[in-house]
Amino acid sequence: GGPKENRPYRVFVAPSGVQKEDMVGDDVFELDMDRNVVAPPKTPDLRQSACTPLWYVVYRHVPTAMCVIHTHSMHAQMATLLDPTEKATTLKITHLEMLKGVGNHSYDSVLEIPIIDNRPTEDLLASQLERVILKYPKCNAVLVRRHGVYVWGDSWEQAKAQCESFDYLFESAVKMKSMGLDCGLVPVSGTYREEEERNDGKERGVGREGDDETMQAEEKKEDVAATTAAPAFNGAASSDNQIDLRLATPTTIPLLPRDAKHLLLDIEGTTTSIAFVKDTLFPYVLTHLDDHVHNQMTNDEIIDTMVGLIKDVQSLNHDHPTKKELLNGTKDIPASLVQLLLNPIDDDNTTAILAYLRLQSETLSKMDQYKQNVLSLVQALMSHDVKGTTLKSLQGNMWKRGYHSGQLQGHVYSDFLPFLHWCRGPDPTTDAKTTQDAPAAPPVRISIYSSGSIAAQKLLFRHTPHGDLTSHFHSHFDTTTGNKKVSSSYEAIAEALGCGAKPEEVVFVSDAEEEVRAAREAGMVAVVAVRPGNGRLSERCKREFPVVRSLLQLCGAD
Repeated sequence: GGPKENRPYRVFVAPSGVQKEDMVGDDVFELDMDRNVVAPPKTPDLRQSACTPLWYVVYRHVPTAMCVIHTHSMHAQMATLLDPTEKATTLKITHLEMLKGVGNHSYDSVLEIPIIDNRPTEDLLASQLERVILKYPKCNAVLVRRHGVYVWGDSWEQAKAQCESFDYLFESAVKMKSMGLDCGLVPVSGTYREEEERNDGKERGVGREGDDETMQAEEKKEDVAATTAAPAFNGAASSDNQIDLRLATPTTIPLLPRDAKHLLLDIEGTTTSIAFVKDTLFPYVLTHLDDHVHNQMTNDEIIDTMVGLIKDVQSLNHDHPTKKELLNGTKDIPASLVQLLLNPIDDDNTTAILAYLRLQSETLSKMDQYKQNVLSLVQALMSHDVKGTTLKSLQGNMWKRGYHSGQLQGHVYSDFLPFLHWCRGPDPTTDAKTTQDAPAAPPVRISIYSSGSIAAQKLLFRHTPHGDLTSHFHSHFDTTTGNKKVSSSYEAIAEALGCGAKPEEVVFVSDAEEEVRAAREAGMVAVVAVRPGNGRLSERCKREFPVVRSLLQLCGAD
């Protein structure tokens, strides 16, 4: 068939419920471009394919399309599930040779395949299909989540070849993710780059007048272009750090267990997507906060939490935006709360203040005011992502309900589970051959240090798509140990891990520059994690610290 206006093309449609290998010419429907049946099949009692409305969507909007193929390929279906949130609207693939086989793309192009949500019947997909075909005109395929793929071409031969090429790419994307690789990222090495040839020519003295300026301009263009191709799946609130993801680190990456037996990991931006925290965990708290305060907390818990949140605010610098908004009248809060914020609360007077507030709470109006104070303080602190100890404890209690009810499921990157298995070392009961052929690598002790409370950390790792991962961890630390941006906190952790005299035996991995600097100041080996959507790194940071895109880059041997 074909879509051009007023042309006498016919659309040949396969029947529903007939095995394709058993089809004969007498089984096929012949329709015109208005979906009228011109010649019904000679075989009786056949129905048109349920996909017929979708064929016409393609023919109307793709002028060259002459054939559309729909498959329930396992690789296509799994490719739609690479994003654990199942909210991604596209799958991005780049730097694979088979990109040449899908039309309109080359090896180093970024192929963006739209993903639409499945529906109970295929005819209900028509409006979604039409929308994405118009939005992504260069792509000759559309994925349907948990279903399959539609592919088209200028002939049945081309449609078949492109369908096979797409299937190859989907299989590659799924297998790459199992290796901790992102199919949507430009590889840092192992592939041809024009700038390498230019640099090589410059070193040999090859060039022409004005080449330096030309190369600088071209390199600037490349840096701009590097920011246009986003990772395969990126959180809605994440930042564009594509340049960092291309970085080939100039510093030595430590290998475990050769260089260290203790590993200290941050969570957000290292083991777990920032988008999961910002787009799932935080909104869950804000959505359920009112119910939690009014229906899940006792009066004593509300008072304790209010005092703790006030201490969180008081610990901030005087010019912190949260503190300024609360004290300068930007936030609509009662004068009584402002007064509490202005009176320092410390270890010496906390007990007396709590006793006074409990006495005051015997009146209903006071208790209602305390509840409102908690709501106001939580919203103010979360608006600027303050890592307050009491705030994190409250969030952890709320997330506990979400995890237990099934509303929340913890996210970890695809490289995390194989990395945990590596650090645990071979199991002598299942890897007997390995232990006979070569001595087993000593296990690496993994600990977690996050601004989230220890309870929240354990909840996240206990409720992952891979099941309960908490048995892999040696210790957990949170801000009760100390501020993550202060070296004394890392000194205390090294002491707790039995490495106080030799902090260099601990490798710390985080996406935050201030944290890795503090860890290095304490004597630890600090590594920067670069994940899709993390904040951009400074040039100084990229010069001074080893950078990894996958935790599997830390896996080595003695």
